[in-house]
Amino acid sequence: FGLAVKMDVDMTLDCQPYSFSPLLLFEDGSYFDKGLSNYNAVAEFYADRLGGVDMLKGVLYDGNDMKYEELLNHIITNEMLVTCCIDGHFTAFKMFNSKRVALLYYDPLQASLQLAEGDDALRFALFKLMKCKYGDGAHIQDNKDYYVNQGPSLRREIWRLWG
Repeated sequence: FGLAVKMDVDMTLDCQPYSFSPLLLFEDGSYFDKGLSNYNAVAEFYADRLGGVDMLKGVLYDGNDMKYEELLNHIITNEMLVTCCIDGHFTAFKMFNSKRVALLYYDPLQASLQLAEGDDALRFALFKLMKCKYGDGAHIQDNKDYYVNQGPSLRREIWRLWG
C-alpha cells in the first residue's frame, strides 16, 4: 500500500524506539495479533513526566464498535492521531482536515514521514483502521448488501478493502 509523498522539505527522524520498545516487552505475544497498540501504557508511563498533558486526548489507540465509515468520519472531524501495532511493529498517522483531507504517516522503519492527500489519504486511513481492527468488522461480514448495493461509494471502498 503505497503513499504518495508530497513534501517540499526533506524531513528525517531519529526513529529509534528509545522509550516505546521496552514497554512492549511486558505484553504477551497474542496482544499484538489483535492489532491494538500499547499507546495507553506509554501514556500512563509518561503521565507524571509530562506535567498534565493528556496523551490520550485526540488519539485512537483501541478498538470500538463503530462502523468503519463512521470511524473514518470521526478521526477526520477530530483530526485524530491513530496508533497501530501489528506483530510488534508500531506505526501511526495523524489526520488533517483543513482545506483538504490529508494524513501524515509515521513508520519507525522509514527515515521520513509520508504525506497522503484526498482519496489516497481516505483509502490509506481505512486500510490501517481495518488492519488494526479498530471498527466493527462483523457489520461488514454480516451486511454485504449495505456495502455493495447501497449508499455512497465509500461503502463500496470499505467492502473492496475488506475482501
